[in-house]
Amino acid sequence: MNKGDNSEYSNPLYDDSKWLEVRIPNSWARYGLKGYSGFAWYRIKVSAKSLTAYQRQLSVSMGKVSDSYEIYVNGYLLGGNGKLPPDPAIDYDRHKTYPVPVNALADSPDVTVAVRVWKSSESGPSDGGLFEGSFLLGQTVVLVQKEILSSVPEIVLIFLFFLVAINQIQLYRRRHELKEYLWFALLGLDVALYSLMRSQFKYHLFNSFILSKEMEYLFLYIQPAIFIQFMWPLLNKKIPLTLRIYQFACATLAVLVVVTPGLWLNVRTIGWWELALIPVIFFSFYMIVWEAWNGHPEARTIAIGVFAVLLAGLNDIGVDRSLLHTPRVIHFGFAAFVVSMAISLSNRFTRIHKELDLLRQTLEKRVEERTTDLEEANRKLNKLDQMRTRFFANISHEFRTPLTLTIGPLENLIAGQHGEIQPSLKGMLEIALRNSRKILRFINQLLDLSRLEGGRMTLHYERGDLAAYCRQTVAAFTSLAERKQIDLGFTTEPEEIIFIFDRDAVDKILYNLIYNAFKFTPEKGKIWISLSAPNSDSVEIAVKDTGIGISKEILPHIFDRFYQGHERLTDEQEGTGIGLSLVKELVELHGGEVHVESQAGFGSMFSVRLRMQAEAPGVKQENREKGRDDFERGWLKSLSSGPAGPGAAELSSGPGQNNKERILVVEDPSFG
Repeated sequence: MNKGDNSEYSNPLYDDSKWLEVRIPNSWARYGLKGYSGFAWYRIKVSAKSLTAYQRQLSVSMGKVSDSYEIYVNGYLLGGNGKLPPDPAIDYDRHKTYPVPVNALADSPDVTVAVRVWKSSESGPSDGGLFEGSFLLGQTVVLVQKEILSSVPEIVLIFLFFLVAINQIQLYRRRHELKEYLWFALLGLDVALYSLMRSQFKYHLFNSFILSKEMEYLFLYIQPAIFIQFMWPLLNKKIPLTLRIYQFACATLAVLVVVTPGLWLNVRTIGWWELALIPVIFFSFYMIVWEAWNGHPEARTIAIGVFAVLLAGLNDIGVDRSLLHTPRVIHFGFAAFVVSMAISLSNRFTRIHKELDLLRQTLEKRVEERTTDLEEANRKLNKLDQMRTRFFANISHEFRTPLTLTIGPLENLIAGQHGEIQPSLKGMLEIALRNSRKILRFINQLLDLSRLEGGRMTLHYERGDLAAYCRQTVAAFTSLAERKQIDLGFTTEPEEIIFIFDRDAVDKILYNLIYNAFKFTPEKGKIWISLSAPNSDSVEIAVKDTGIGISKEILPHIFDRFYQGHERLTDEQEGTGIGLSLVKELVELHGGEVHVESQAGFGSMFSVRLRMQAEAPGVKQENREKGRDDFERGWLKSLSSGPAGPGAAELSSGPGQNNKERILVVEDPSFG
């Protein structure tokens, strides 16, 4: 090698015996030319006397030369890379193979290769020369094969890095809470792009050497920031402030090298960046080894990969600083890290699978135990249900029958069938009669709910005038409306509605809704009952009042059994929480639905829609439970404290009948 520039240096006859003998690849700094900018020549002479004609088909393979060069064989210019002054252009990453023309070897038994190298002062403090790669003279086919084979590991590794990144992104998409998968994917993608920018394939993507080099520095500078963001959370560690600052510095530097024109900033910051990287790598390795020593499952396998990255990074830093003359191996270090991460994630998956399997077995055992508990609870509930059934049967016999026998004589006394009674005594008898009927109504509702819940209630449908039937039920509340000074109204459209329905169910539905309206409507209020037939298959009954209304908090629960809300109620308004629940279940049993609209302070409206049912064969106009209907309709008499009807007299002894024998018949529909 000789410093300077002379066109005679390409002449094969030029005497270069006094030139400096060097080994390549190597930088100028190794030979006392550190920081030198300008021209220098390399020459080598090889004997070709023993080569056959086939073997004389030679080529020259050139590695990386800083910053640009021209190559000559026996004085013939084969080509070059970049451009030399006076119009220079830097390009020191490209590998090339130059075929040697046959006429260049025809006149000489020897082959003299001369390389004219130029180093620019603008490319920074790095040294020039033939500094990296293979520099070979040999048969063309052999060199081409060698160049192809040398690129295979790079292709495989780049493909591997991209594949790992895609796989980790898919894992992150399935479980977004695992942020480490996302950061590992970004790290793998960054390493893949950095390896691509270091390879010869970048020249297929970028025509500009400067642009490809800026991309290379971008992906290199951002790697430590991504690595820290991935590694610390993976080890369940909080990133310390000093590393946060280092991450910010790396990210900022990565942006600056891209937005700053040329390579001036790139080549002047790489050395400082490498110096700052060394303690970070050692600290990371120390932390991982410490976690592995303490039994962290991921740290044990990751430590091997990080150690490989540490060695590869130190090797490449040594190459950049002309301290080592080995090939760059950082991509192999990253490959080892990727493999260690794959093993670590595989171990994590296996561990999680075992934990899930254990959890599944535990859950199966708990479900089995819970099933046993539920079966035992179900047996107890069935037993309680049987006890409840017996309890309601006892109510029917022990409470309902005595109340029935009590109500009859009270009605006769109030009606004066046993002589005139004092007004004060009559008032007390009316209170007793009203409360007796109230208790009887409550017992009947309990029995109805029991039969509904047990599936023992069946409806008996018959054809009749529903409008006339509802008008009769509303009329029974007339005296109560007069006493409370409430405007009670009833409308029907059309006047006659022939419908197939269960008289007992409709009576209880309508009675409970009207009675409920009277309870919550103050004096001088209004209650409207309307009946309509929107089509031939259904009817609608609406009960609207101007009462106290229902708050929105209570409204969703008013049809719940035994629910009475949280409002302050008077003694007259207080109930059992059964009436509306019974209405809902009877309406649904009748194939209909009930809705309510209400607002506190503005009254309520209950709407019932009933659908036409098939008429039961052989059913006559008289209901087979007519006796019970007539009896229950007697409840209404207590609302107005009016006189008892004639039906009640049949259960008492009138004047002149004291000496006659009587037979008392009591019908209990609950056992029908």
